[in-house]
Amino acid sequence: MSSGGNGGVQTTGFSGVDDPVALNRAGENSNQLASLVHSNGDVGEDAEMMGAVGSLSGDLWGGDLGVTLMNTLESWDKQARRLARTCGDIGDKCITTAHNHVRTESANESEMNAVHASLPDFD
Repeated sequence: MSSGGNGGVQTTGFSGVDDPVALNRAGENSNQLASLVHSNGDVGEDAEMMGAVGSLSGDLWGGDLGVTLMNTLESWDKQARRLARTCGDIGDKCITTAHNHVRTESANESEMNAVHASLPDFD
């Protein structure tokens, strides 16, 4: 997996991460997007919107517009919640992967340094 463009997350195919800082940043950005979608994408809590939809249904309106709009709002809210949840999951996974990469690389470096220190000097 590789994201092109300047500043994107670069990977070495299926086996590694070249820039864990960029991956962590991508995760944080995805979590911010999830928060924005969550706070701005839920129209079901909008009293003006619900009032407008309500005025187009029932005794005041003979057509199906109000019911159709309500179904549309419910679908919108459901999809916005799912998008926010998915962005949050992706963000969390990117951040976890970046942290795991840094921790593993640090442990590998420590192990290699210990092996190197235990070998006789070949100079």
